Amino acid sequence: MIPDKTDKEERPWERPGRIRRDAEPHRGLFLCFTGMVSLFCALGSVSLGLLWIWKKTYLFGIPFMLICGAGIALAYWTWSVARHDLARIKRHEVMADGQTPTQIARDVATAALVVDLMTAIFCLVLLLVSLT
Repeated sequence: MIPDKTDKEERPWERPGRIRRDAEPHRGLFLCFTGMVSLFCALGSVSLGLLWIWKKTYLFGIPFMLICGAGIALAYWTWSVARHDLARIKRHEVMADGQTPTQIARDVATAALVVDLMTAIFCLVLLLVSLT
């Protein structure tokens, strides 16, 4: 038996420009907040890392490692959740009005991740060079 067009279930939310009524709310603003916190952690780790290298004391080393590690973890989490949410927005599972803040959160988290990783590598290389 050949399926009729009338046998197909009507799905108005799959039409262009339509949204499902049961779509989940977006987390864009929360992700923007966590992205900004991770960016502030990155900037704090830069300043603590420079103080650690300049003063050559472990007083700044432990807070640097803690803030840098927290910044990396938070930035990676924000980046991965924002990426996942953007894919769900494309599939119309999440409200589409959260696309812009989610993209901003992904970009801010990417910048924070790059700054944190570069700072950690730079400070550790300078520390190893200064120890030899």
